[in-house]
Amino acid sequence: MRAFQSNLSTLPIDSSSMLIRWSPRPTIPSVPWHTLDMGPVVTMLSPISELVDLYKANKAPTNFSEVLRGTVDPTLLANSRQDPSLRKVTGRITGIAGLKPTELLRVSLVENLRPAGLILSADVATDGSFEVRNVSSRTYQAIVLRTCRGCSASRVASTAVNVVVADKDVTNVRLEFIAQ
Repeated sequence: MRAFQSNLSTLPIDSSSMLIRWSPRPTIPSVPWHTLDMGPVVTMLSPISELVDLYKANKAPTNFSEVLRGTVDPTLLANSRQDPSLRKVTGRITGIAGLKPTELLRVSLVENLRPAGLILSADVATDGSFEVRNVSSRTYQAIVLRTCRGCSASRVASTAVNVVVADKDVTNVRLEFIAQ
């Protein structure tokens, strides 16, 4: 493992350089964010710079289980990165009421209803705010979805609102929650 980390530290890297790892079923218990609905193999991403920094500080993982325990859910990692050539859409959901403790809300920007249509999503914070990152310039329908972590289904919980993304971030999008 040390030889791999040493070799990695000599490569030319930038902020977009990523390690892609996969973990089969026997090692999955070491992946803290894994849920059963993810299946028998887990794919992970991590910035190479983080491992190189740990290696240079002599704090790098010494075995594969430590590597897995240190990984971040790829969805969170991808959502935390903002491509400077793309936009953000932010706003707030109003009228939130009647959610069960296991439920959460998600905002989806839907380009169109065709199978090839782009759909971007973000979870709604407890205060009702949301931020969808890395949005291409297009016209979308913004909707609120009522779902839960690990659920394969969700329900529409708002009317659709047109959102036009052009050459700057879109702010103050307001969506009204509809309890069902």
